[in-house]
Amino acid sequence: MIPSAFLAGRCRENAKGAVVHEMRFEDFEGSGKFDVCLFSESFQYIPLGIGLQKCLGLLAPGGRIVIADCFRREGFREDKVLATVGGGHLINRYRAKLAGLGLETLSEEDITT
Repeated sequence: MIPSAFLAGRCRENAKGAVVHEMRFEDFEGSGKFDVCLFSESFQYIPLGIGLQKCLGLLAPGGRIVIADCFRREGFREDKVLATVGGGHLINRYRAKLAGLGLETLSEEDITT
């Protein structure tokens, strides 16, 4: 899913045969089970309470959620450099949401620096 017509077109060109849904993730109502829900610099735009829960309804047994995105640590606004960078969910809230849904983090890498 991708809400941008331009980027959806690029996806179709680069991944021939792939089904590209031109819409917001929150609006997807399709059925079927997926092996992966992949977010590449897009998870920050989906309300935290909606994103992970929706993934659980879309994933096949053993499916994975892969997120490559910006997250914030507590106190980021006090850091004059980090405060100038774009959005992102607070990492502590994200981790708490994962735990509350019984999800396990298999790998996490902080590339902030």
